[in-house]
Amino acid sequence: MDKRKIKNGFKKKKSIYSDLDSMISIGEAITLVGALPAFLYNKNQYLKLFGKDINEGILSIGLLISTMIWIVIYAYTVKNELNLLNDYFNAEKVPRYQVISWILGGFIAGLFFSLIWFSYYIYIYCILIICLQFFDIWGGTIISAYIYDEFTEEIQDVNKDAKEKDKLKIITGYYLRKAIFLRTSINLIIFFFSFILVVYYRITNNINLKYYAYIILIATILFSNFILHFWRKKRERSLHKE
Repeated sequence: MDKRKIKNGFKKKKSIYSDLDSMISIGEAITLVGALPAFLYNKNQYLKLFGKDINEGILSIGLLISTMIWIVIYAYTVKNELNLLNDYFNAEKVPRYQVISWILGGFIAGLFFSLIWFSYYIYIYCILIICLQFFDIWGGTIISAYIYDEFTEEIQDVNKDAKEKDKLKIITGYYLRKAIFLRTSINLIIFFFSFILVVYYRITNNINLKYYAYIILIATILFSNFILHFWRKKRERSLHKE
């Protein structure tokens, strides 16, 4: 391969990695650092919920905690995924979208922060989490397409040894073989169902419908993240096999 092309490819990869890493770090800081002030600012809203209905108060705190767990796991795993892609792929087929990546990074950080802010108001929370899930599906589809392009390019490199190619297959298999798109799509359906329950609660005033919506949201967030954690751990074990 042309040395100039290799050098330009390395500079492109380094630039993309640097921008994405900065974007992720800023998004994490905005979301996590802003979580406590958001909770303190809205503490009266939670106190009102406890005074009005202790069950809803407990469920709203449960939703806040599960959202925080989701954000912490998301921040850690996105950093880890970026490092893996930086270590094993050359970014030859990844387009350079500096401005768009920063806008999208700020958008997703804003959505996560808004989920923390409105965890006491389930109606708005449902709308926000549906928007976030749409974004997750869209982003996941784009990532899978780029991973496929990168993989088909690099697996043909005769200079890569068998072990290195096996690792490429493991990482690519995580994105293309695991039912990640199915998982996010099911999540979207479940979140939309929770929203319908909240709407019906507003129509019928049946408080149980609101309780069910809270429980479904909390269970889906925790279980969905557990599934992804299990898949990632399995991938990590495969990558580190000698």
